[in-house]
Amino acid sequence: MAGPDPATLAFSTRNLPPRSRRRALHELSEQGLLPVVPLTDGAPRVDLVKWWLPGAAVLSGTFAGVRQHSGPASAGPDEVFFGINAAGGSLASQRGQEIAIGAGDAVVIDPDGGAFSVLRPPGFTGLIIVTRRG
Repeated sequence: MAGPDPATLAFSTRNLPPRSRRRALHELSEQGLLPVVPLTDGAPRVDLVKWWLPGAAVLSGTFAGVRQHSGPASAGPDEVFFGINAAGGSLASQRGQEIAIGAGDAVVIDPDGGAFSVLRPPGFTGLIIVTRRG
């Protein structure tokens, strides 16, 4: 699961049976390594690499059938979420407001707006950066 560098996480559901994928994603979320939980329908698919850098985390990969979220284990109050959809679609929500994010779109989510989630049901390929403000 972990890459050769302790500051890198490489993870894929590719070789996991569909019924094992949900538990694997819940475990990564519970450990604070990946704030992603499976949606209730279907088998989630995830293939990613996440790097922890001084003051930022960078994630590149593909998601389908998951919800990405902020929360105590995933983001601090001073962390800004920046996501770029290279392919696929997503639906971001924060404080009851939603925005559809299509291929080629980007989104910035400010922590002052409170907890947020990004649904990635059909599939998403892109880049996510979480960085500290200031």
